[in-house]
Amino acid sequence: MHNKNTTTNNNNQQTTQSPPNQHIHCNICGKEYTPKERFISVHNDSGADDLLLCQDCISELAVKIDLLDDKDEEKEHEEKVKQLPHLYKKTSPQKIRAYLDKFIIGQDEAKRILSVAYYNHLKRISLPEKLRGSIKKSNILLAGPTGSGKTLIAKKLAELANIPFVSADATSFTKSGYVGKDVDSIVQQLLCEAEYDVELAQRGIVYIDECDKLATSATAGDFIGGSAVQQALLKLMEGSLVPIVRANQFAIIDDEDGSFFDTSNILFIVGGAFSGIENIYKKRVNTTGAIGFGAQTQTKTDVPDDMWKNLQVEDFVKYGFIPEFIGRLPVIACLEKLTEKDLVNVLSEPKDSICKEYQQLFKMDGIGLSFAPEALMEVAGEAYKKNVGARGLRSVLEQHLTTLTYNINSNRKIKSVVLTKEYIKTHKDDDLHIEYKTKKQRKAKKNAEI
Repeated sequence: MHNKNTTTNNNNQQTTQSPPNQHIHCNICGKEYTPKERFISVHNDSGADDLLLCQDCISELAVKIDLLDDKDEEKEHEEKVKQLPHLYKKTSPQKIRAYLDKFIIGQDEAKRILSVAYYNHLKRISLPEKLRGSIKKSNILLAGPTGSGKTLIAKKLAELANIPFVSADATSFTKSGYVGKDVDSIVQQLLCEAEYDVELAQRGIVYIDECDKLATSATAGDFIGGSAVQQALLKLMEGSLVPIVRANQFAIIDDEDGSFFDTSNILFIVGGAFSGIENIYKKRVNTTGAIGFGAQTQTKTDVPDDMWKNLQVEDFVKYGFIPEFIGRLPVIACLEKLTEKDLVNVLSEPKDSICKEYQQLFKMDGIGLSFAPEALMEVAGEAYKKNVGARGLRSVLEQHLTTLTYNINSNRKIKSVVLTKEYIKTHKDDDLHIEYKTKKQRKAKKNAEI
């Protein structure tokens, strides 16, 4: 059914514009053509007349073939929103703490504080919007040495409730006019994590690492726009409306509806190692300097064992944070430096420990891998000397297992290997405890591969 009143596009489709003196109907629903209606003519290769379809039928077909899966998206969104008011009913501070214990070694006081704070956050976002403002949000400050588990704790909290989580580095933010990220980019990351489900993203968690680099005092050194970035983050933490920006594969464009993202229900967790804060702490606690022959003196490198759990708001203000910024972080949880014993436990006890990762890799080659307790203590001792906490464990273990993996995993006769303290020191295969497969086991393995 071709005529001069139709135009053809690249998909063999024709759009009927204004056929005069003709009664044209949709081939599916029978709707009659009007000047306000737009029909599409679809070419039929079989030689029969082309199909004429109205806009409503085209949209309905698109939904059915998943080109426009609007109904499924709406249903999924409704289910997620319905679950939000009941999140806190499924857990408790004790259950949150028990979950964290599966992944984080030590840090008992910090986990207790965070479990209560996170539980209260779940209750707050479960309230109706009219009542939500009556309970103020309690953002969290995590302070502790490098490798003490700050980022891991924040990530596990988000996994527990299955809500959007974003981790950002404070050093990437700069004030307006300088090269770097704008703090509003945090919101866009959270939206992407929630697949642009605005209501779900508005109740997510944002973790900002390295926040100590935003300090403006000489203790932490100079950082371009430190106080300006603090002010910008302050607005987000206390609650502000940020224009929603949607991204496509070609460019970033403003949302057509002019929608805004409300940050008042987002839980912000900021963390940092705060290198040098021990000097501020020692000045505060040693206000009455001891003099005389019996006086005990501390070197500048000495860090009191109980410093982290006794830090106060005034210490962070003197460190270089504006009072308003620290005031928006009412919950302060300080993590202790991990001991050698803690590092040994980090290697093997958590649900996703490094040792279990390597055991799975060796298992894929048909070899059992185990670690002698003395070997783990040797690895933990080497990592402890690096003074980078749990982060040093992987690099140390990688160093020792690289040679083992290269030499052992190609030997099909080996059934299991025990990593010993002596091997950690020498890297000689003779210092390993190796169990070999029997001929029957090797034959069975070979037949299984065939």
